[in-house]
Amino acid sequence: MGYDDRVWHDGAGRRISRDVPKEPFRQRQPSPLGMEIYRRREAKGMTRERLEEEAGLKPNHINVIENGERKRIDPEILARIARALDCTIEDLLEPIEIPESLRRFQATEAAEGATDAEIYEIASALRLFQYSHSVRTYVKLLELIREKPKT
Repeated sequence: MGYDDRVWHDGAGRRISRDVPKEPFRQRQPSPLGMEIYRRREAKGMTRERLEEEAGLKPNHINVIENGERKRIDPEILARIARALDCTIEDLLEPIEIPESLRRFQATEAAEGATDAEIYEIASALRLFQYSHSVRTYVKLLELIREKPKT
């Protein structure tokens, strides 16, 4: 194990040196979402930079997602990535169960006749982003889903 030579000061202001062990390099594991984005991006022959440009993201954003350095992703960003890859949020996420509270929401006026596919996308986003299961969250996610172009 290597060491860093760092300068420390004692209580009297005198400089002292200590050998401090370096932190071991931690390799991150790509998330399932990151791997799916990578797979779809490569299949379309897109570079990370081109995907970032088409999705309106800052430089290096896709790299951070694909490499698992970012665990939570804003639903709007995920929707923009899905649009740029010509797919849906559902396509990027693995199958999940629909919470009962979301099924009850589907029957309310606030859902404005949400389809099963839209409800599934909301459930996918809820799981990925670990959002609370509230009507306000459901309505916002439904709005984002309805903004995307239909394929």
